[in-house]
Amino acid sequence: MSEVELKKLFQIEDILSLPNAIFKIIFDNDERLHHIYRELLQLNTHDLSRDWFQDIYEGELAQRNQNKQDFTPNVVGILLSRLTGVSKGVIYEPTAGNGSLIISNWWHRVKTLGTDFKPSEHPVECWELSDRSIPLLLLNLSIRGINATVYHGDVLVKSIKSEYRLLNVKDIPFDFSIIEKISYMDISHSVIADERFSIENWRDLVDRLIYDEVSFIKRNNRFGEADLAIRNTPENILLCNKCGEYVPESKFYLSTKICNSCYYIENREKILKNNKAYRIRNRDKLLARRKELRNANIEHYRELERASYKRRYKVNKEKILEKNRKYQLAHKSEIREYMKVYYQKNKSKWKQ
Repeated sequence: MSEVELKKLFQIEDILSLPNAIFKIIFDNDERLHHIYRELLQLNTHDLSRDWFQDIYEGELAQRNQNKQDFTPNVVGILLSRLTGVSKGVIYEPTAGNGSLIISNWWHRVKTLGTDFKPSEHPVECWELSDRSIPLLLLNLSIRGINATVYHGDVLVKSIKSEYRLLNVKDIPFDFSIIEKISYMDISHSVIADERFSIENWRDLVDRLIYDEVSFIKRNNRFGEADLAIRNTPENILLCNKCGEYVPESKFYLSTKICNSCYYIENREKILKNNKAYRIRNRDKLLARRKELRNANIEHYRELERASYKRRYKVNKEKILEKNRKYQLAHKSEIREYMKVYYQKNKSKWKQ
């Protein structure tokens, strides 16, 4: 893959703009991103065994003087992969770069295990400091369908700028992974990271330090005191057997030893079917509950309905006016009688 081909694919004039160009599209998880992935695969003859960007990065993007960056030769990656084997578990890479060692290890596992290889059974956990390397690392992992947690930060002092999660939803080799940037507004997640890495400084996540889930609940009156007491109780942290992530016990299916997210992905159709059946069985109960909530917050609901009607009217003005005209023509006598009765009842208001 040449520099010219990369510039054309990502629509850039300078190769130094490549990391930013990748970062702009990599979270879309839509057809545009998948189109670029497919083009990259064609440009590299579908050879997923190596890092396609290594030569270009070493020549144009590496920060050797500033960050002392250098890259591991492919043969060393192949040797290390053979030495470490293919057993299930988390693969840890503290200085990932563009991911060349991870790619070598992943390729060795895929070749050895074949159809028995499942990304969820071989998750990756890695760190990288360079702002330029992170977009290329995320792309390299995502296009290969690797399940991973990527920390953008300094592994030596455990200082993190950002965290990213990659998930191969179908859990099959060669499918693309979706990428999500983690928000540390979820205090339970930050506690997990603090405990595992003794992290003292979350540089661009200051909000996390002052955020308190319990005070948030109190301010918004979302739960009763009993529920609040439960949520305020320290939780056990458990490892999901499916995605390899650590989650609080309240977000974990103990019977299957997988987290709620993985359980939903595996049983989506069943869950939707059960939810629909529940709504049918308890229709009257749910309608009564909805009516009760509406009566208790009548002004709030009316305001929502008015806002909703205004939005619909703005979008469908002509259709609504035409529908109203047809109704008036079809019910002239009924409307006239109604207006007479209404006028008699509200005569004093009309005179005023």
